[in-house]
Amino acid sequence: MMLQQTIISPSIDGIMDIKNTFKISTLNTSGLNTTIKQEYLINFMNINDVKILGVTKTKFTINTGQHLYKNHKDYKAWWFFTDTYHYSQDIGIIINNSYAKYVAIQHTFKGRILALTLFLKGKIRFMIIVIYNYANNTMKKEITELYAHVKVFIKEETKHKTRIIIMGDFNANYDDYQ
Repeated sequence: MMLQQTIISPSIDGIMDIKNTFKISTLNTSGLNTTIKQEYLINFMNINDVKILGVTKTKFTINTGQHLYKNHKDYKAWWFFTDTYHYSQDIGIIINNSYAKYVAIQHTFKGRILALTLFLKGKIRFMIIVIYNYANNTMKKEITELYAHVKVFIKEETKHKTRIIIMGDFNANYDDYQ
């Protein structure tokens, strides 16, 4: 599993406000269809105090995905999957309940993009976009369509002064793509 972690620290008048920081991370699970991996994910979030986790390549079926973490006491999960290609795509976002209550809008696109918009305290509009890009660079039309869709999100949300984080598995090698 590949893991990448980012810490976001807001600034107030040039002074870091440590009380208002939270961790966001992304993970390509290469399949999240075993109980051990599902428990590991929550343990990872707890141990590392990760508040928002973008998850790619879950390999879920609709039945598995719609029930995972549904009644969890500390986390809420949003999943987007297609039964047609469940061995090659599917994504999710798991959010600690302290932030999950602010989720107001969900956008999805072809099992490859999941975006959640949160309305946080202080009139802060915040969007998390998780992408699971095509791994095959010969699929230029599909890749271009995927990125065009992300650009639409960014353009629209910029009008609202939304703070945006894009993460996930980009499966990208710029030189190969060109």
